[in-house]
Amino acid sequence: YREITSLADGLWTQAAPALAVTWERVRESDWYNDRFAKLGLKSVSDFYGLVEEARERLLDGTSRNELQEFLKERNFAQVLLSLRELFRHHLAG
Repeated sequence: YREITSLADGLWTQAAPALAVTWERVRESDWYNDRFAKLGLKSVSDFYGLVEEARERLLDGTSRNELQEFLKERNFAQVLLSLRELFRHHLAG
């Protein structure tokens, strides 16, 4: 949760998002693969896919304004809302 919120903030407000350290460990794990469908983790994968593509665009020289337009086109806000609901559901108790 902390990594996602930090990356989302950095992606929208800074020149480049931080590295996704936790995601690098989790994404190929048996735990993630075994629980992907059961826990509805597609929005997590979608989010990190956007982060990765945004990082590549920034490395290729995309401006901040162009990046924000890209994020709007890719429904970044909707992905964040999906993540909020996912965390709300699973962290509610």
